[in-house]
Amino acid sequence: MTVHNFELHQEETVMFERPHVVVTNRRLLVVRGMAKTKTDAVVPLGEVGAPTKLNGGQQSRVGPGAKLFGVGAAIFIVQIFFEQISDVGDRVDLILFVTGFMALLVGGYFLIGSFLGAKPNTLMIFPMADGEEIVVRFPDWDNPEADELTRQFARAKRAI
Repeated sequence: MTVHNFELHQEETVMFERPHVVVTNRRLLVVRGMAKTKTDAVVPLGEVGAPTKLNGGQQSRVGPGAKLFGVGAAIFIVQIFFEQISDVGDRVDLILFVTGFMALLVGGYFLIGSFLGAKPNTLMIFPMADGEEIVVRFPDWDNPEADELTRQFARAKRAI
């Protein structure tokens, strides 16, 4: 607990502890930075409601994006090659152009979205009595640590 700068009260025991969130039998302690809070949150369990679990972010689509982008570039190269060696009809030229452009466009969209988008995560949202929320983030979708946090929080809340 000294790593988090939290002091345990007498007869207070830790029920769940991770680097960014701690549940004791009396309080919910959240460290800022890892969680979406402005300051460290130290809240009595009586002032916090049951958490809501949400999955956010998206899986990386770098592989399919790179393949589509490569296929689009290859189609453009084939189109240029056909124009150089033979007189290709306007329809074939148009079909190659549209197909190549769409593959480049969708592949680029997948690549940019994968690099700029949020990674998969599980959010635990704790509503507070004053209308604010405490948000705790765990990596990956359906993180088992988030489920364990919910179980230990419910157990501590029942014991009050």
